[in-house]
Amino acid sequence: MNKRNEYVDKMKSQLDEMNAQLDVLAKKSKNAKSDMHSKYKQEMANLRERLGRRQSGFRRVEGFPTMSS
Repeated sequence: MNKRNEYVDKMKSQLDEMNAQLDVLAKKSKNAKSDMHSKYKQEMANLRERLGRRQSGFRRVEGFPTMSS
């Protein structure tokens, strides 16, 4: 496996992990009292922002042609 593929696999794994974290926060937020609900919503917004940046970077890397060595 070349370095690009390793990097793409690592990024996919990180995106999956971030999505799982969002799911956990959404469940906690749903069951939380109002003060904690707003805290979880803020954490989810921050995580979605990070996830968006990662997905954007992933799409750029995924679109690069594979370099043969």
